[in-house]
Amino acid sequence: MEKLRDISSIINGPWTILIDFNSIMTDDEGWISLYLVQWLEEKERISKRLDRVMINQEWAEAKKTNRVDHHGRSGSDHSLIIFKFRNPNHSAIRYFRFLNFWTKQGDYLNLVENIWNTDIQENGQWVLQQKLKVVAKGLSAWSRDTIGDIFASVKQKDEKVGLLE
Repeated sequence: MEKLRDISSIINGPWTILIDFNSIMTDDEGWISLYLVQWLEEKERISKRLDRVMINQEWAEAKKTNRVDHHGRSGSDHSLIIFKFRNPNHSAIRYFRFLNFWTKQGDYLNLVENIWNTDIQENGQWVLQQKLKVVAKGLSAWSRDTIGDIFASVKQKDEKVGLLE
């Protein structure tokens, strides 16, 4: 931990350290190399196995849109964390996600047929694109209204598991 204090004293400005702390907690495991990384607007997703995030107060104040999600342990001494870097000026594209269990709902086919039969006054590929868009919006609204937000439900249950650990 002394080395972490040393690092924090030489870095000016906001900083964060994301690391597998098991690799540095004991002297016999050795100290892994830490690279000081200036985060630019990365276009690619970066995935690494990490289990701790440390930030300084300046980071917390400057990067209020970033978030850390802690997940439960699963067969390891590591707890999964997801550190989300967010740009407040960039709105995320929300893609439509089809859920297979919808097809087993009694009113599914009638709903899709009614939405599909919406009259669109154009021709060709544009009509197909617009119909698919209308069906996606209709199914999403129907699912929220009749079934509820299953993604929020899963997230709540995941948080409960985390608290129990």
